[in-house]
Amino acid sequence: MESGSTIESVIIYRFLIGCLCVFANYRIAEALTIDDGPLGIFARWRSWLSWKAATAPQYGLLWSLHDLSTCPYCIGVWISLAIAVVLKYRWQLDIWESLLWLAAIAGGQTFLESLSPEDEDKENAQ
Repeated sequence: MESGSTIESVIIYRFLIGCLCVFANYRIAEALTIDDGPLGIFARWRSWLSWKAATAPQYGLLWSLHDLSTCPYCIGVWISLAIAVVLKYRWQLDIWESLLWLAAIAGGQTFLESLSPEDEDKENAQ
């Protein structure tokens, strides 16, 4: 009985951590790509990247960073990768479990992003 409750508590714990990772990924991606941030730091970062990318070669590093800084879906995948790496070493997961966590977190963030109605309004305002 006790081992079953321990397994159940681990499953519930990992489910809750997964939900928190999805919400954190969503919020960080929104902050970096849409919000101004504290003292306008994210808006200034995007503006600087836009200015630098205008003179940079297409598909170069600055051009790619500019595209990344304006796409919450794109940056969400990279944030998911960072979260999956942390979970891999925290829980000592193998590579396939880590990839599953990466896909789950990125998919959850994409789902939340698609539910957000104000994204189109914010993107049109910029």
